[in-house]
Amino acid sequence: EHPDAYDHFSVKGNTGLSYELDRQQTVSAEVALDYSKITDSFGKHTYLIASIPLRYVFDNRDSRLNPTTGFRALAYAEPSYDILNGAAFVKLRGEGSAYQSLDAASKFVLAERVAIGSIIGAGLQDVPADRRFYSGGGGSVRGYAYQGI
Repeated sequence: EHPDAYDHFSVKGNTGLSYELDRQQTVSAEVALDYSKITDSFGKHTYLIASIPLRYVFDNRDSRLNPTTGFRALAYAEPSYDILNGAAFVKLRGEGSAYQSLDAASKFVLAERVAIGSIIGAGLQDVPADRRFYSGGGGSVRGYAYQGI
């Protein structure tokens, strides 16, 4: 992978389970191992990250492909430990989207989306570049290139 912000080579493996609590709620958990060599603005680094991604989704939209009413919320936490460097961190992310039809035929739909995230427990240099948050590009800040801000 060669995005603008860094060069990246990795070998990854993971396994997990997903369980539907009911028609609207899903929880999932994984165990993952990621070996990466990354060159970024801080130099060249090698990481061996063990992590446990956890996810909860609530989705009451009337359609997953073309929603006109309802909302979807996601909560994500990924505790991680770098075996080679001894750094521990947790990546947290929350997302929400809502839809409301503006007319009886549902030809016009008001859609909103919000996302927030944080990485806690380690300094910027201790978090691999491919796990950091970047703004810009599709689904982010309009008018800015991918990883542009």
